[in-house]
Amino acid sequence: MREAPDYSDVRTEALEEGLRLLTEVFREYAETKELTEEQVREFSQLIFDSYLERKATYFLEDRLRGFNDIMDSGVRVVLNHLFDSENKGDAFRMFYYKNQNSLVSDK
Repeated sequence: MREAPDYSDVRTEALEEGLRLLTEVFREYAETKELTEEQVREFSQLIFDSYLERKATYFLEDRLRGFNDIMDSGVRVVLNHLFDSENKGDAFRMFYYKNQNSLVSDK
């Protein structure tokens, strides 16, 4: 099995506890039902892959939360500015890149 990335918060600690408990219960089940080592290894790998996927999701959510807040705030400011009664004419102007002159224009 691969090694899990080193990242921890409340959600990942609960996830790790769930992984530990599920692994224990599965091993007991495997012994009771006399599963082969191959079956145990394959199912254990599926459990661990699911664990890694969820942990990566938690990691990305945590790292991108600040970025999302910044983007939400920026979009809110722009939309408020564009649809403000004084700036209604500006709402239909767009900036675009003029490829031939390498300039940015707002016409």
